[in-house]
Amino acid sequence: MFKIEEERYEVDMAIERNTSTIRQIELLQEEALNLKEGEIRDEQPIGRLTYKLRQRSLGSTHIGSIARLYNTLERPNAGEIVLQYLIQNQIAVLPIVYKRLKEKDVE
Repeated sequence: MFKIEEERYEVDMAIERNTSTIRQIELLQEEALNLKEGEIRDEQPIGRLTYKLRQRSLGSTHIGSIARLYNTLERPNAGEIVLQYLIQNQIAVLPIVYKRLKEKDVE
């Protein structure tokens, strides 16, 4: 019985971490889309400016959640690679990570 309760607790914590990460990424994605729309409105070529995540935009819980989302037995470092891409190109990677988090939330 204790083992089942412990497993359920771990599942509940994972769900809460993913939900928190989804909320944070929604805010960042909204900000990134506003910047992109500003470029369009100013008739500038999209991608002319390079945007980077502010330091501490994502907390350790969010970073860990994204890393766990992409890490597999076959590719144990895939989460770190995704995080590097996220830091390098926020506008392109945020929608992909957000979509995957939503899919995982449904699962």
